[in-house]
Amino acid sequence: MKIRIVNVFSINNQGGNPCAIVDNAAHLSTDEMQAMATHFNLPETVFIIPDKKQYLLWFFATKGELPLCCHGALGAAYYLFKSDSGKSFNIKSYQTKLDLDIACNDNLISMSIVNNGKIVDDNIDLDIISKLLAINKTSINAFLPCVVASIGSPKLLVPVIDRNVLFNMVPNLDLISQWCKKYTVNGVYVYSNDTEQPHSDYVGRNFNPLFSHQEDIATGVAAAALAFILNLKNDNKKNNFIIEQGANLGKPSQICVSIRTQKITIKGAAYFNQ
Repeated sequence: MKIRIVNVFSINNQGGNPCAIVDNAAHLSTDEMQAMATHFNLPETVFIIPDKKQYLLWFFATKGELPLCCHGALGAAYYLFKSDSGKSFNIKSYQTKLDLDIACNDNLISMSIVNNGKIVDDNIDLDIISKLLAINKTSINAFLPCVVASIGSPKLLVPVIDRNVLFNMVPNLDLISQWCKKYTVNGVYVYSNDTEQPHSDYVGRNFNPLFSHQEDIATGVAAAALAFILNLKNDNKKNNFIIEQGANLGKPSQICVSIRTQKITIKGAAYFNQ
């Protein structure tokens, strides 16, 4: 096996969300994969399994397996491109069987998947959500969508009125875990249109204590689900989104998402951490 650490959604080779990439992992059992992911204690560990003319990606957080992880997929693709420069290959997620259309230009890596985005639930109890996040219900932005949406992994998307509320909230992680387990949701993504950088569209924070760390540095699946919903609610008038994340953790990150009728593309910069 080969093991490398890749940071994804970075800015100028700084920040970004780290993931462990484990190559040639076909001989490992799922229990062994989970034990390794727990030992590494990174937001995501991706196991690469060669399968004829393609690679299968198996995603594990510290506490459990995930059906799809964008930053993990991009990290694995970056590793494969840099290991076999110029070689073409096919990548598919192991659990969802999604074909991942990958491109790499220097350190900029992108992934396109079929647009199977959907609204899972748009009847959200704001009283309960305010308790999960330990904020006043008036801090939830009534003019932006509050829904459970999915592009392959369901996320609760909650808009708040400004970056001050977003960065200062201290969510009740135990309640979030219970709520996510009850409703089969893979984390809560809180967002605002009060961005730090003028070229960005939204800024977010992701909490998924049921599976991994208390808070993600950058979350591609959640950012893509958010972009899908915002595109849908705006009658497809806006297709491209830049989403900030991680600044409050001292790891500024940037996620670019493009929404089209047939596909969703998630893009970000990557570099080898070690």
